[in-house]
Amino acid sequence: YKVHSEKVALPGRDAQTFAEVIRNKQYRRVYVMLGVNEIGYNRSTTLKRFSELLEEIRQNQPDATIVICANLRVGAARSARDKSVNNPNIDQYNQTIAAYADGNRIKYLDVNPLFDDGQGNLGAEYTSDGTHVLAKYYRTWAQWIADQPV
Repeated sequence: YKVHSEKVALPGRDAQTFAEVIRNKQYRRVYVMLGVNEIGYNRSTTLKRFSELLEEIRQNQPDATIVICANLRVGAARSARDKSVNNPNIDQYNQTIAAYADGNRIKYLDVNPLFDDGQGNLGAEYTSDGTHVLAKYYRTWAQWIADQPV
């Protein structure tokens, strides 16, 4: 919900908004992973905003492939106790955003199998809070993304 108002620091540059970043350089691929923080918000509003964001990327990056990344599931305990941020809701949201992919200019990647505990949850060994992947696994995650044929 704050993608257009927040500024991000980039190496060697002043902090910029998403709109500035997406307009000022052409990319071959643009990876989008948004939504887990919004799982508890109104679903139709969140999906409308997601769709608008994809369109903004497409307008500013007409030659880029957009890669929609699934939101990571949470650990079993978090999923069981949270009315909003739980794995059935995350899976439903991921299924909906996956439908935006056309398999050509917009692709979909689901990293969940990489971190899955075999029962559809974020594996306990990958997290300390049941929600976020530990930083020591970012390289594994990045390598997995780099190895995907998009």
